[in-house]
Amino acid sequence: MTRTIGLIVAAGRGERAGGETPKQYRRIAGKALVAHAFDALAGHASVHGVVLVIGAGQETMLADALGDRLPLAVVPGGATRRESVAAGLHAVAEL
Repeated sequence: MTRTIGLIVAAGRGERAGGETPKQYRRIAGKALVAHAFDALAGHASVHGVVLVIGAGQETMLADALGDRLPLAVVPGGATRRESVAAGLHAVAEL
């Protein structure tokens, strides 16, 4: 059986966007950007779950952003975007 898994790579620090909070945790229309992305994927009929890649030390921000949403996995990102994507793809392959 083929399953479709959504992958959100949100491990960045958001430095180019400025501010103290990484952009994926900033609120737009009442919820964090990462929650908007999660809801868009999780709400799609063909998506069976979502894996999130986050930066070191972002666990509390993610928990606050997601509330009661439950990803299939949350994995730490790497030093580069490429490493973070690879970590996410590895997590998806392990499901």
